[in-house]
Amino acid sequence: MARENDVIFGTYDRHADGYPFWIFSSSGSYIYLPPAKWNPRKRAMEWENPKESDIIYRSRCHFPDKNNRDCWLIMKDWKGKVLLELEWRAVRRGD
Repeated sequence: MARENDVIFGTYDRHADGYPFWIFSSSGSYIYLPPAKWNPRKRAMEWENPKESDIIYRSRCHFPDKNNRDCWLIMKDWKGKVLLELEWRAVRRGD
């Protein structure tokens, strides 16, 4: 079975006042996540699909401190079948 790899780009979009993400897969597909908003009280960002999207997704990243990020993502097709569900933790390295 071939293994797929993803590359994720995220940036700040000042016009949208949010953080869009692009996920590129080695299979050739890509997904654009419209800008999330930063919630300073929860120290989190959340993404949700636009109403006109064929794919249903929700994603959340929580930033408990400046060196850690805990994230979760779920994607479903228009019928509600889960296509992808991920949880991950990113840790900033000191080297």
